[in-house]
Amino acid sequence: MTGSSAKLDPVTLTLVQNRLDHISLQMGWVMTRTARSPIFSQAHDFSC
Repeated sequence: MTGSSAKLDPVTLTLVQNRLDHISLQMGWVMTRTARSPIFSQAHDFSC
């Protein structure tokens, strides 16, 4: 990768992007279901 541009396969790029999107959605669902604080469970504010 030094000195040359990396070629990205569009199919692989799309698969990885969709998988990462789904992982982040699952993380939000888990945080909402297991939250003890109403800030998480009702307001969906995960910024702390």
